[in-house]
Amino acid sequence: QAPPLYQSLVPEPKDTQYAHGVDPERERERPTPEVPEAPLPPESSVPSLTDADHLTTLYNRALGEPLAQSLSNLRDSQCLDVTDPGFPRPGLLRDMFGDMEEKMKALVMKVEVANAEAARANRAVERERADAHERETNMHKQHQLDITMQSVAATQQREQTNNMRAER
Repeated sequence: QAPPLYQSLVPEPKDTQYAHGVDPERERERPTPEVPEAPLPPESSVPSLTDADHLTTLYNRALGEPLAQSLSNLRDSQCLDVTDPGFPRPGLLRDMFGDMEEKMKALVMKVEVANAEAARANRAVERERADAHERETNMHKQHQLDITMQSVAATQQREQTNNMRAER
């Protein structure tokens, strides 16, 4: 005999409960909730699955023509038969992507060349900025020197004038 605490945790079996957990009598009484139907998008905006050209266009746009062509060739030649005991066969990626590796290497080289040219151009711009700053600084110093020389000359002129007056 189970202790009283254990018995209180086990639910009493009910006559109305069925093997699948639903009482058909209670189900009939319960009203079915109304679920509003979502409005369907207009027919023109939904691509037809039978419209192969449209799907091909989307496919090509998503993957790019060369990759799409490679995958299409693969599908046509059925190279991707995973039930084949020799899958994946040697050269599968080469067949799938053709010379994509070479194209990627060429693209990386182009990017590296472009980066080097951009770095050269940036250095030239920085050099030009530094030269312009130096020219501006030199012009400012020359202007200050000119003002100082004019001031000294004016002071000397006044002193000479005062000395001449004093001598008279």
